[in-house]
Amino acid sequence: IEKQLLFGFTSEQERLQKIDILAYQINEIANARLIEGEEEQLDAQLRVLSNSQHIQTALEQSYDTLANEEGALVAISGARRTVQGIGALHEKFQEIYDRLDEAYYTIEDIIYTLRDLKNGNEYMPGQLEEVENRLAVIHALKRKYGANIAEILAFHENANMEHEALVKSEELKGALTAQLRTCQAQYTIAAAALSAARKEAATVLEQDILRQFADLGMEKSQFQVAITPLPSPSADGVDRVEFLLSANAGEPVKPLAKIASGGEISRIMLAFKTIQFGSIPSIIFDEIDTGISGHVASAVGLKMLQISKGHQVICITHLPQIAALADAHYYVEKIEKDGHTSTVLHTLTDEQRVTELARIMGAGRHDVQAMNHAAELIQRANSLKEKY
Repeated sequence: IEKQLLFGFTSEQERLQKIDILAYQINEIANARLIEGEEEQLDAQLRVLSNSQHIQTALEQSYDTLANEEGALVAISGARRTVQGIGALHEKFQEIYDRLDEAYYTIEDIIYTLRDLKNGNEYMPGQLEEVENRLAVIHALKRKYGANIAEILAFHENANMEHEALVKSEELKGALTAQLRTCQAQYTIAAAALSAARKEAATVLEQDILRQFADLGMEKSQFQVAITPLPSPSADGVDRVEFLLSANAGEPVKPLAKIASGGEISRIMLAFKTIQFGSIPSIIFDEIDTGISGHVASAVGLKMLQISKGHQVICITHLPQIAALADAHYYVEKIEKDGHTSTVLHTLTDEQRVTELARIMGAGRHDVQAMNHAAELIQRANSLKEKY
């Protein structure tokens, strides 16, 4: 938590060093007083100032060429006067006059512009040096803080925010420490309440599970909920919860996950599901019969029959004693057609139910004894349904 309060720094010295660096960067950028678009304007000025003498010569020569006594303006003026005398004789002559008249005023305007430019283009060595120095400042900042002035200003803004946060970190540290103490107190209260609720629920769960064990042929088994303290607090509280099991009389309880066999796990899961259904409308048991047979399978089937009185039970099984208890049977098969495999679900008739029970017992429909046994299983199951 201390490292977090130091904003990722491992020591107060590192934090203070970072504050000094940020302060230098902030001041360096602020003192430059950058303006977006300034660099482009300075580049344009530099091009003009660097070529000031050449520009001045070009302006003067252009002005002289147009404005002297033998220049273009005098020549156009003479031609305009000459054509003016024949303009009324034909529209073509008038058109030429009009074009000469327009050219005259255009050239005259250009002459005035050239005169103003050459008179105002004073070469000032100090100005060139000033622009070059300003560009040097901008280029130096670009090398350190961004590719252009916009990025430099963005860096300045971010540095300001980081600097402010670091300067105020002591104040923030105090606030976070107080908040931490409050959270720790709340956690302690909540964890204690959770532990008490777990211990109370554990006693009820143990009794409920042992009652279910008795119905599932595990009446000699023992079940306990071990609640031990964790070495450090966690998101789940301060307890370690583990289910312990003794499957045989006289044996000590051990972690259920390590000692339970496949058949025991099937029955234990059924016991848990039985007491935890609540308002769940439909329950699916997939291969709940793994590792069991004989009277244990019958006990598991009877337990599911009891559950079905308040819930819809869907069971996938290969044990005839469990399958016989169902109200409806479905046969699932895979069909391959045109290189594609699809799964099809068939609802079985009463006759097909008998045949399928005989089949999962390892016999066929022509095995009369197996067929009779399957029919007896269904008849016995119907009697149990009436009882429960």
